[in-house]
Amino acid sequence: MSSGASRWLVGTAVVVAALVIASLAVGILAGGDADPLPEDSPEGVVQRYLLALEDDDFRAAYEHLGADLREACSLQELREQTRWLGERGRRVLLEDAEEIEGRAFVTVRITTISTDAPFTPVESAFTVDYVLERQDDAWRFTESPWPLGHCRLSPTPTPTATPTAIAAEPAPEEEPA
Repeated sequence: MSSGASRWLVGTAVVVAALVIASLAVGILAGGDADPLPEDSPEGVVQRYLLALEDDDFRAAYEHLGADLREACSLQELREQTRWLGERGRRVLLEDAEEIEGRAFVTVRITTISTDAPFTPVESAFTVDYVLERQDDAWRFTESPWPLGHCRLSPTPTPTATPTAIAAEPAPEEEPA
């Protein structure tokens, strides 16, 4: 390889690396400068839950779970399942929020940025739906919120009918022919 080509390759690599670092810095700064949403809104609860997990404030995140979820999942389980959350660059964008008959549905788009491969940042995005209800004058999660995945509420058992013995009528005796 000629020295001109290798200088061009090194120059390109430096520019790409600078762009990756700049994009990560912008993503992190944009996330940190987000205006706080109202505390008493479903969107504000989702925002505070995710920020608490990012800050490793598991107790604050746990307080946003509804009574049934807190019964089904311990603080330790929340800590173990969500500890990895702060390890990667992440942007969260509120896509939709609506209240229907006392329940709130909040949809966010989560974009994760990984720079594991040299000079090639990998970005992936997905949407998450959160379901909340008012409990004790606050919005609380009633379904296991992402990234908490293994603390599922056990389904309410459906009543089953107990078989009752039905007395069978004796078959009529046949008359001798």
